[in-house]
Amino acid sequence: MQLVPNWRRALEMRSVQIMLLTAVLNTAGSVWSVFIYAVPLWLWGAVNVGLMLAAGYARLVLQPTLHQDRPHWRWRRDAGKARPTAVAVAAMLVLATPLAMQWEGKRNATYLDIAGVPTACYGQTGASVKLGATYPDSTCDAWLRQELGERYQQLAQCIPVEMAPHQAAALTVFAYNVGVAGACNSAAARYARAGDWPRACRAIQLNDRGQPAWSYAGGRYVQGLANRRAAERALCEGRAPR
Repeated sequence: MQLVPNWRRALEMRSVQIMLLTAVLNTAGSVWSVFIYAVPLWLWGAVNVGLMLAAGYARLVLQPTLHQDRPHWRWRRDAGKARPTAVAVAAMLVLATPLAMQWEGKRNATYLDIAGVPTACYGQTGASVKLGATYPDSTCDAWLRQELGERYQQLAQCIPVEMAPHQAAALTVFAYNVGVAGACNSAAARYARAGDWPRACRAIQLNDRGQPAWSYAGGRYVQGLANRRAAERALCEGRAPR
């Protein structure tokens, strides 16, 4: 629950005081102008209009949010951001986990990757991975599911549209391999945001000219990557990956 900020609540409460003050001054000003003529009518009119505008703004713009748990400005800031539910994440993981396992490969014992970083299981790194350690399959599987879930949450921020489980799974495994930044800036993400899923799924494997996409490493075509892209595309299209 998001509470109304203190400064905003104070302004909102002031709106009532402004309206009461306006009513009192209206009455006093009318009596003063009519019976005493000590204040020019144009001056009183200008003051009165200013107070009425201030009260109207406070009443119409600020006051409506007084009894709301989520202010309008907070809702606008959050608008368009997809927040996958636990059910959506679980459905995605059912399809994404076996595909990632198939293509990532697993090494239970910690090793140093090409950059000298301690790595284990399905390419996991970080403080939890220790040199000389060997991790059971259950730990490797849990780490993989956790990272896939994180990738999906990140991916949903740049593709804030509804995705079927197989589409979410395919893009998540794709992002797990090429990185979230690469996936979010890809043609697949662009077409997905536009709701063009046939092209989005195709773009995982092929570019708009029909040439292999995301199948190169160090500037060289890698058949293993091409095969992986084909499997991710098949899942995205609802077909059984090979």
